[in-house]
Amino acid sequence: MDPQRNGVNKGGGMPSLHRRQRSVVDGDPSFAPVVREQNWPGTLMALGIFFGLFTLIWLGSRTFVPPVVIFRFLALLCVIGTLLPYVWTGLRFGMARFEWFLFNVLFIGPVVTSLLVLMNHFVHDPPVYVVQPFRQNALAVVEDNGATQRLEIGWNSFGFTEGELASSTSGTYRVGFAKGCFGYWSVVSCDVVTDTDYWPRSN
Repeated sequence: MDPQRNGVNKGGGMPSLHRRQRSVVDGDPSFAPVVREQNWPGTLMALGIFFGLFTLIWLGSRTFVPPVVIFRFLALLCVIGTLLPYVWTGLRFGMARFEWFLFNVLFIGPVVTSLLVLMNHFVHDPPVYVVQPFRQNALAVVEDNGATQRLEIGWNSFGFTEGELASSTSGTYRVGFAKGCFGYWSVVSCDVVTDTDYWPRSN
């Protein structure tokens, strides 16, 4: 009787083991992640490129973050995801190794870097207003905790219309500078100054 019971137990255990092996091979996500064919990573990578370019073009002349700092953060964020175990990251999302690498380079790096630049621009201290004459490039001098900061700004990068420029009989414009949450200055406002609207005002 005992040999028969042993045989029944062994026979009863085999289908369960066989099903588990078949599930892993067939890619059952409840047992093991597998690479899948999917379109959303490519879509996000394309959006990441456009989002990064748009942010740099829009804030390129309005934020005073040194380019070397931006490139350092971009390089770090492009590879930081690939330093983590692939089984915990890319494979969990159904991506192949090379696809996961491209996803970090084309989406995570540009998007997170752009979000940091945007945060520095929109989360800032109270602005300091400076009245500048119209020139191709002008230096605005502001005080930063007793230290003088010279910030270069090009007035023609703000898209003033001919009517706005013609209304500036004083030939000046007002720029609002503010220190962002990461310590880098940014231009938060810029408008043409007229005779009836000369002195700096708060937002």
